[in-house]
Amino acid sequence: MTIRDLINEYQTAATAGVVVVICATLGILVWTTVGQSGTGVENAYFYDLESDEIFVGKTAQDPPIIGPSGERAGVRAYVYACGQCPPKDELVGLNWRELEQTPAFIAYFQRYSDRMLDLRASGRSLEELDQADQAYMVQERGDLVRAPDDERWVPRASRHAARLLSPGPRPCPGDEPLVICHP
Repeated sequence: MTIRDLINEYQTAATAGVVVVICATLGILVWTTVGQSGTGVENAYFYDLESDEIFVGKTAQDPPIIGPSGERAGVRAYVYACGQCPPKDELVGLNWRELEQTPAFIAYFQRYSDRMLDLRASGRSLEELDQADQAYMVQERGDLVRAPDDERWVPRASRHAARLLSPGPRPCPGDEPLVICHP
């Protein structure tokens, strides 16, 4: 029996599964973008893909930003730790492999496509955009993520990104909570 046959036979379950994945992705998207800005967090961790190091930038900046290498290679780095985050002085300047020798780790990188950056910078409201650009913005196709050890960028709202965006990228020992780290 093929996957197509299973989906055809269990359409209700397949539809429910897709709805759950979409709702979870949207919930995580809201939590990681709107939720963080509401906490008063002004700075965030970024990663320079050219110089291969963590640095601090403003949360309001749309990645990629200019990093220590002098290139527009600074992508947002979502840094997590079990229990308590190390001080930023211990993290800045490390590459992602060195970071894994500390209690912290990078769950994923995030950047916008050139098209998404242009649309965001245009200052036009969603209603002012043409239909294709509206769909692109609403579906977040230009909001891209990837794992530190993967060269492939995928849309944040895609099913391929779901494992990166899950609230628990790694299990913590004992009862230690997984926390997101801010500089």
